[in-house]
Amino acid sequence: MLIEASTDAPKELARSQKLFTKEEMTFRYSDRIAPVLANGRIYCRNQNGFLVCLDVGGK
Repeated sequence: MLIEASTDAPKELARSQKLFTKEEMTFRYSDRIAPVLANGRIYCRNQNGFLVCLDVGGK
């Protein structure tokens, strides 16, 4: 979910499908693997090494 930061109230700008299955997110510390933003792309991975790249450059 992409949310616009605001002092009044958050506003949802976009929503996407789940990146990983329930089984892929059940590993210990899976919430501590931070996504990375680089060159207009968001990279996310789980502890199995499965990687997803999302183009958010808006071009």
